[in-house]
Amino acid sequence: MRSRLIILAALITFGLGIGYIFGVKGIGFAKKGGIKWLSYNDGMETAKKEGKLVLINFVTRWCEWCKKMDEDTYSNEEVRSLIKKGFVPIMVDAQMQGEVSYKGRKMGYKELAAHYSVREVPTTWFVEPDGTLIAMMPGKIEPDYFIKTLGYVSDRAYKTNVTLAEYTGVMRP
Repeated sequence: MRSRLIILAALITFGLGIGYIFGVKGIGFAKKGGIKWLSYNDGMETAKKEGKLVLINFVTRWCEWCKKMDEDTYSNEEVRSLIKKGFVPIMVDAQMQGEVSYKGRKMGYKELAAHYSVREVPTTWFVEPDGTLIAMMPGKIEPDYFIKTLGYVSDRAYKTNVTLAEYTGVMRP
């Protein structure tokens, strides 16, 4: 009986470890949303090659609002579809160890977050394929409003005199 409990405990631990490994790389979030998040360097390179807009999701491992946005917003079917169609999705753990390349300069993730003026997490940035910054949205964003925002950015309405509020017909909740 005792050996069965040990084996069961080992299997559960192994399963949790595998689940963690196959979550978002380095962050430990589940891939509930089905979004294939790329690393910063890979994502920016992909955006240049494909000419697609970039969505950067700045998070931290301990951030409950980041996890809530993953569960509520990024798991929304329409959100996933719009991101897949028009954006290269990048997730950055602002406190992760390691190095990235930002405009040809090597830096850590904390410094990268500072360059993007990230003062709270989650923070979502929209970026042109060439790295030109479009806009950022700090905090958790509800799915309905995020869908409208994704449309505004993918339609490149930000290049006109139309504001996001005018485009969506609502102010941010």
